[in-house]
Amino acid sequence: MNKTFDVIKFELKTTVSRRGFIIGSFILPWLAVLVLFVIGREGGSASPADALPQRSNSGALHDGIVDLSGLVQQVPEDLPPGRLTIYPNEEAARAAMDAGDIETYYLVPADYLEHGDVWNVYAQDMSLTDDRSSWEMHWTMMVNLVGGDVKEASRFWNPAALELVDLNTGGEQVVGGDSGCSRPGMDCDQSILVRLIPVIMVALFFITFSVSTQMLLRSISQEKENRTVELLMVSTSPGQLLMGKILGLGVAGLLQTASWVLAIYVAITSSGQIMSLPDEFVFPFEIVASGVVLFISGYLMFAAMIAGVGVMVPNMKE
Repeated sequence: MNKTFDVIKFELKTTVSRRGFIIGSFILPWLAVLVLFVIGREGGSASPADALPQRSNSGALHDGIVDLSGLVQQVPEDLPPGRLTIYPNEEAARAAMDAGDIETYYLVPADYLEHGDVWNVYAQDMSLTDDRSSWEMHWTMMVNLVGGDVKEASRFWNPAALELVDLNTGGEQVVGGDSGCSRPGMDCDQSILVRLIPVIMVALFFITFSVSTQMLLRSISQEKENRTVELLMVSTSPGQLLMGKILGLGVAGLLQTASWVLAIYVAITSSGQIMSLPDEFVFPFEIVASGVVLFISGYLMFAAMIAGVGVMVPNMKE
C-alpha cells in the first residue's frame, strides 16, 4: 500500500507542475472571471422592466418607425435613448437612413389593426445575417396598443406570474415564482443560466474525464516506450502502479474541476448582470453530493478503460 501512495504522490506532483495543467486549471478560468468582473462593473446597473423577459440592451442599434396607422404615439420610456425614433413619413426615414442616423426602419401600414403586419426596411448593402433584435418593436407596439401604459403592457406581455408551492416540506411554502427558477433545470424561463447549469456540469465533468484519462494514457505509454515501467516493476506490483496512477491523476482532475467550479461561482456572484441568477434561486446540496459521486464513479470507469488500453498497446500512437 505504501508503494501505491508513492505513485500517487509522484503522479500528482508531476501533473500539477506541468505548464499546460496550470494554464488550463488556474490561469484560464480565473482570467475569464477577471474579464467578466470588469465587463460587469463597466456595464452599469441598468436593467429592463421587471415584468419583461430577458432581452439584449444594445444601445448601439438605432432604428426608426414610420407609422401610417396612427397607432404609434410614443416610444416606451424603458428603451435605450435613441433606440427607436418615430418619423412622420418614409421620405424622412430614408433620409435619416442615408445620413447614417438609423440603420433600418419599421413601416406600420395603415391596415395594421386588420392584418397585424409590420415591414422592416433596410439598406441594400445590409447583410441579411446581421444580428438584429426585434423585441424593441414588439414591445413598442404592445405599449401603444394599450394606450401607452407600460405597466398594463407588462401585464399583457407576461400575463401570469406563477408562484410555486412545495407541499413536500411539511407545509405549504412558496419556494419561488415565475416558472420554477428556484432550482437548476429547463423549467426556468426567466434565466438562461439556470436552464444551462445541468448542461454546464455535464460538459465540465466530461472535459475533466477526458483530460485526466488522456494524461493517464500518456503516462502509461511514455513509461512503456522509454522502458521506465520495467524498473518500476522491480519495486512495485502492476496493481499498485495502475492504482496509484489512476488515483493520483483522479485527484489532479478533481482539483481542476474544483478550480473551474469555484471560478464559475465567483463569476456568477460578482459579475453584475452579465451572469445574474434569480433571487429565489438556491443551488440544492444534493446536486453537489450527487455530482461528487458522479465524478468519482465516472472517472474510475473512464480511467479503468483507458488504463487497460494503455497496457495493451505498445505506444501512444497505437
